[in-house]
Amino acid sequence: MRNAIDAMEGSSRKELVVATTVAEDTNDSGKHMIEVNVADTGSGISEVIASRLFQPFVTTKPAGMGVGLSISKRIIEAHGGRIWAELIPAAERYSTLRSSRPRRAPRHDDRQSRRAYRRRR
Repeated sequence: MRNAIDAMEGSSRKELVVATTVAEDTNDSGKHMIEVNVADTGSGISEVIASRLFQPFVTTKPAGMGVGLSISKRIIEAHGGRIWAELIPAAERYSTLRSSRPRRAPRHDDRQSRRAYRRRR
């Protein structure tokens, strides 16, 4: 979201949309994924940068280090997810960054778990 805010700095229209959804895994594993979608009306992502966006030290910011998205990618992938960017036509002026990770099974209430454990003993 920080990158989206920075990208909108010179834009006359400033709109940031963050949405979460439950989606099917695109690898046909049958698993459900939690998908986070960040879209903004900033300057957009050029095709040249898009191909290297998640590599370390790639930045478009004058004082940027270019490590934020590469670190995010490693963390998300370590948890079984993935992160990608979608380039949307300039007429809409939206750039979209999406990430997904496997959805955890719902946790049981601790009291229920303790009761079940006691019954088994």
